[in-house]
Amino acid sequence: MSIFERVLCPVNFSEFSACAFGYAQWIARRYKSTLFIQCIVEVWRHPSISFSTVEGYAEFHKFLVERGDQELKEWVKSNSTGEGHPNYVLGEYHALVAEG
Repeated sequence: MSIFERVLCPVNFSEFSACAFGYAQWIARRYKSTLFIQCIVEVWRHPSISFSTVEGYAEFHKFLVERGDQELKEWVKSNSTGEGHPNYVLGEYHALVAEG
């Protein structure tokens, strides 16, 4: 049994993420672990969408998630060592406003 069964590498497409991804790939290979690459789609960065209709929000949300998934896969392909196939985890982040 490996010391690490899973390795999670969050990325934001930066130079630092590329470096961390390289280390994550090495660790996953070394310990025969499953590698997960995570990226968060920040829906809250588009505040104008909150003034949209329900249908407009759903369409824009779908667009953001699909674009995020595509960008993540392209980024991994361009920064990969070519060994192994990481699993993709695409999350969403919605800023919450505290009431009070």
